Amino acid sequence: MTDFSFFFESLFRRSILFLFIFFGHFFAISQTLISDPFDLEDRELLLIRLFDSDSISFNGEVLWKPLTFTDAISSNVSSDGFVHTALDTILYVEQNGINMAIALFETLPYEGAYVVDCNSCGAQISAALFDDAGEGRWEIVKFKKHFTIQGAFGMNGESGLQQFGRNVWCLRLQMSWMDEGIYGEYVSFYDLFDFEKIFNYTAHEDNQAGFEGNFDHGYSFDKSIHFIPNVETVSGWWDFDIVTQGTQPDNNADRVLPANEVTRYYFDWETSNYLKWCQ
Repeated sequence: MTDFSFFFESLFRRSILFLFIFFGHFFAISQTLISDPFDLEDRELLLIRLFDSDSISFNGEVLWKPLTFTDAISSNVSSDGFVHTALDTILYVEQNGINMAIALFETLPYEGAYVVDCNSCGAQISAALFDDAGEGRWEIVKFKKHFTIQGAFGMNGESGLQQFGRNVWCLRLQMSWMDEGIYGEYVSFYDLFDFEKIFNYTAHEDNQAGFEGNFDHGYSFDKSIHFIPNVETVSGWWDFDIVTQGTQPDNNADRVLPANEVTRYYFDWETSNYLKWCQ
């Protein structure tokens, strides 16, 4: 009996030692993979590392399965059981003397071999922020999966960068959408360091498609953003005006009204959003 007790105790200790060594090695490898710089020219490896999968489709999408509850409820899983994510674009900018890159990814759901293309079916957008480490190497600063949905009819929208201050840049996303005869174009801005939305506005809206030539009740307006860089602000973020021109519907009557106005906005540190100036 004593011999068996000694045997099982020795086996137990060896198992614990093996597991300790295995997981220590695993976490060391994981930490190395996270800290290793990225080569942004290697688009395939970029997808593989960020989305934890080595399965790449014929059209360059990484096929991955949600590993966490958060991923599972926030991802459009296709009919094949995988999430299909592609690299959309990489944007480059210098801010505060640091060269940065922003990689944008789009996730679209598939039903069989076809992208689901309903009028509200846009692309889920993920983003990664990198700092330039020199010699073609980039260190990751932030990665956020599926922080917004962009586009419609199974297609993505447009993306770019917008300067908001002398040393402040933001991600700019624009999309169009039509439903029940109303067509709209929408612009949203996101902070580069946390990919949280700081401001959005409707760049254009009209209902012309719903009246089939009878424009008595048709309306159309455009909005544009005009920054004021020559006025210093405490936050370092420029104030701007939203200029509206055209006509808009009167919600209290069956008519349209002029929509010509200028509204000024300022950056509020407490909310990390732009707010209207009180006049």
